[in-house]
Amino acid sequence: ATDVSDQLQLNLSGIETPYLWVANTGSNQIAQISTEDGRVIRTANVGGNDPSRTAVDVNFNCWVGFRNGDAVGRFDNDWASPEDRYFPNSFYSGSGLGEAWDRPRAVAINADGNVWIGNWDNTNMILLAPDTGAVLNTYETPIRTWVSADGTGEASRPHQGGGQAYGFSLDAFGNLWAAQ
Repeated sequence: ATDVSDQLQLNLSGIETPYLWVANTGSNQIAQISTEDGRVIRTANVGGNDPSRTAVDVNFNCWVGFRNGDAVGRFDNDWASPEDRYFPNSFYSGSGLGEAWDRPRAVAINADGNVWIGNWDNTNMILLAPDTGAVLNTYETPIRTWVSADGTGEASRPHQGGGQAYGFSLDAFGNLWAAQ
């Protein structure tokens, strides 16, 4: 490979993704599925927390927002002896956040491996350290919204007001984008 100034060069050899994670809201389970043969490796019952959005970190652990609950979770990729972690509101008592989770529906992992969680009801976004669940940053309402197709031909014009985070994506520059 040749170094090119002012560019980030990625290894283009490909990444083998050994697992696929599925949030099954109807059965309140998270499933880890082999991408090699399609078999279900394990399922985790999460009670009545209503698992919804997922994001997978560089270690193939799955982060889940429980859209009708008050928690987020990390499901370990080590199916033989998983160390799943839950981060409920009670985990953050005394942190000044109050109810940290209010129907979390958006989840994304940034380039540093930190986890962005977006809440539906109180419309804030919280950045977590992946190993400890510690809050690294918060972004309060209103979330700045953009309209992508408004019939006028303008592709990205600002929209007044804020909105509720429904899904997240990160672009190549590390900007966090929220779908509403």
